[in-house]
Amino acid sequence: MPTTVPPALVNATGRILDPNLGGTPWSAAARAAATAAAGYADLGRDPLGTTGAQAAALLGAGDAMVASSLPGAIALVLAALPWQPVIARPDMISVRGARLGDLATAVGRPLVEVGAADVVEPDDYRRVLTPSTAVIVVHPVAGAARPTWSEVVAIADASESAHVHLVLSGALHESALGARTMAASTAAVAEREDADDLRSEPSAAEVLDAGANLVVVATDGLAGGPALALLAGSPSVLDVLRAHPLAAALRADRTLVAALAATLDAHDAASPPTSLPVHAMLTTSTASLEARARSLAAAVGHGAEAIACRSATALAPRDVIHLDSWGLLVPSGDPDALADRLAGGVPPIVGVLDEAGVVLDLRTVAPSHDPLVARAVQSSLTVPTLGATGSAFQPPLG
Repeated sequence: MPTTVPPALVNATGRILDPNLGGTPWSAAARAAATAAAGYADLGRDPLGTTGAQAAALLGAGDAMVASSLPGAIALVLAALPWQPVIARPDMISVRGARLGDLATAVGRPLVEVGAADVVEPDDYRRVLTPSTAVIVVHPVAGAARPTWSEVVAIADASESAHVHLVLSGALHESALGARTMAASTAAVAEREDADDLRSEPSAAEVLDAGANLVVVATDGLAGGPALALLAGSPSVLDVLRAHPLAAALRADRTLVAALAATLDAHDAASPPTSLPVHAMLTTSTASLEARARSLAAAVGHGAEAIACRSATALAPRDVIHLDSWGLLVPSGDPDALADRLAGGVPPIVGVLDEAGVVLDLRTVAPSHDPLVARAVQSSLTVPTLGATGSAFQPPLG
């Protein structure tokens, strides 16, 4: 009889996309594809080129390529393309620990900043955009009074400036945004944006359709795959990028490319791609989470109880939504010690500290792992003491 393989770690924080916990969980198909690719491979068939073509077809782009990281892809764009990059000051953010300004300086292409930290006017762009410039548009947009992304595109087109879009949320196409909007509509609070704002945020396919010269999109996040980057746009732009020496330094490992190809297959097969864990987590109903929490509380015992809670999910920098959820409150008089025992168990479990104990938010726990969680929690609720035989156990105080 097949058994459930224990996960490397159970994320019970409710944070679907947590970079400290590895970002996005892969689908079963992506994990299988990566394992298969770990053996010998015919590199003459160029899996990178095949996956790039697959991405281009999915996004409606003339061409696409894969890079090993999002900051690396942005550095390649800044270094290789002939335009002077222009960016709004609110968009001067950090991407995976790398500041955009630092990346630009490192490759010898300093950014021209427009506007102020809290407000950007259309004329701020008009004063500097020319045919020799490219405006860098970051999605999700930063929390400042500013033109919409489509208004910036219109201004760039009027000035004959190129425009390059960074889609940091991983929204490849409209189905990804559909899952995101569905999740937002179930939330009582959207910390930065409401549901209408979420619907207005473009996907990579939309900005390409609007005439973007290039889009750089994360392949984790809403894309649901490994932490790589896609660069998609016109063939002439992609030819320039491939010819730059940095492109070779950013070549992705074949196992990650295989996982990405399987993820893109999922996007091709369904809309939204519910076979991807990130989409299943975003769209899981609170009713199903409540039922699981109550069942888990009964299985664990020891005073554990099902409670309503809130999941805080960061889909991209400065873009957090809150989702209603249910979880398991594991009571303890010493929550920190309990959290340490859970994190050191098999499998390790990371939850949320509460004054009454530790809360395990089930939105980010796969249903198939519930029995493993129950056993690990029960083990954490008994601690060894030094008795006569050195093997006695007793419940923790509190």
